Order: sequence, then C-alpha cells, then structure tokens
Amino acid sequence: MGLAFPTIASTQSVPFWQTLTTTGQLDNPEMSFWITRFRDDPTASQEEPGGVFTLGGTNSSLFTGDIEFINMPTQPPTFWILSVSAVTVQGKKVAITAGDVAQAAIDTGTTLIGGPSADVAAIWAAVPGSQTVPSMSGFYSFPCTTDVTITMAFGGQAWPINVADMTLGSLTKGSSQCVGAIFDLGAGSNIASGSGNPGWVVGDTFLVSFSVCDV
Repeated sequence: MGLAFPTIASTQSVPFWQTLTTTGQLDNPEMSFWITRFRDDPTASQEEPGGVFTLGGTNSSLFTGDIEFINMPTQPPTFWILSVSAVTVQGKKVAITAGDVAQAAIDTGTTLIGGPSADVAAIWAAVPGSQTVPSMSGFYSFPCTTDVTITMAFGGQAWPINVADMTLGSLTKGSSQCVGAIFDLGAGSNIASGSGNPGWVVGDTFLVSFSVCDV
C-alpha cells in the first residue's frame, strides 16, 4: 500500500488516500505520522508498536507547538517532495548543493537519511573524528562520545534531529566509533539522483518526531 502519487505507482492507480480526499470522506485533508523510538531501549521487545498513522487530521496529544506547512516544488507530484534549503552541524551552517539535487523525498518507509555525495561528505567533515566506513559503502562513523547535533530546513524553520537518532550504534562490538544515520545515497543504496529521482531521501531519522502531509 503506497502513500505517494499515481505517477510513480507501478499500476498508475489513484492511491486510496487521494480517493478519500477527492470524495470528501476525510474530516481534514491531512495525514500525519508519529513514529516510536526504541533505540538503546533494553526493555523493548522483539516486536513493538511502530507508531500512529492518522488519516484525516492530526493527533494533538502527540506533538506540541505549531506545524509548518510548505508547498511541494514539483508538478505533477511524484514523491512527497521538499527542497532542502539549509543544514547545520554542531551549530554551524554547512554548504549544500542547491537546485534540483536539493529535492528530497520525504519517506516514512526509509529508516535513515540519504543525500548527495558532496553534501553528506560536508556534513560529516563538520563532525570532529568522523571517518568513512570502508566496510559500509557510503556510511560514516564518528566518536560514540560525540553528540551529533544536526538541523534541517526546507525553506522555513530549522528542525533539529534528536541526537539519539543520529547513531546506529557501535561500528563493531567494543568499538569507540558509532555509525552515523546520514549516508551517501549514491554509494550506500541503489538509488541514484537524477532521472526523476530526488537527490535526498529523508526518512525516519528525521521524521520520528511528528510529520504531517496536507493531501
């Protein structure tokens, strides 16, 4: 079951949420996601509830503050797309590539954050002690004692990523290096930018707090 648009559906079918919206069956034309976090939780079971998906509005008990709505830059719509406008690392702005390569698929089905090679290299270059991981193409490690503080903006507010979500754990058992949650999309996956694919894929590392799509 997909939540994107007919243009990238293998069957070209209208997704169910779009049908519900156009036929007026939703209280509000929104769908929202709250994803649970069990990283480094010793009490977590093998299977745990993944979170809350609300179709037709938002659950105000799951977030505080205001929701920022930003128009998608692409027409006709394909993925849920936003353009990455700014990134900060350890409190300092990092230069990222503008233009089409800055477009990011906002994807709850992706665990991590993948980005263009040069931009990901620039992000990790701003973290002292970081280095590439030879055994994991496209990935970087950093000292486990370091809190990696990153914000991302998509044309408006800068949104922080929880430091707990920036680590995948120790590189190897007993290692002092931890694997980072932002990777080179071209090297660490089979998704290359261009040919209709966005330069970034922003997954649950960023979305784990709360996210809303205006449908």
